[in-house]
Amino acid sequence: MAKVTILGATGNVGVFAAHTISEIPYVSDMLLVGRPGREDFLAGCCRDLSDSFAARGTDVRLSYGTSLADTKDSDIIICTAG
Repeated sequence: MAKVTILGATGNVGVFAAHTISEIPYVSDMLLVGRPGREDFLAGCCRDLSDSFAARGTDVRLSYGTSLADTKDSDIIICTAG
């Protein structure tokens, strides 16, 4: 199972990417990374995505952070920041 990190997760493209990538069967963990100071927004994104995953029957564990050091154990890193 793979851990996927999405850089720029507080933007529209980042949230859409997270939702779409969650449909891939071998993705078990997802890390949303945003800018420092956006922790509350990232937490809200995680809650919203978790609700949509549950409604769809997708089992992906979500976490969030604001540091690139958090990406350490990621198998795939996707940059949607820009």
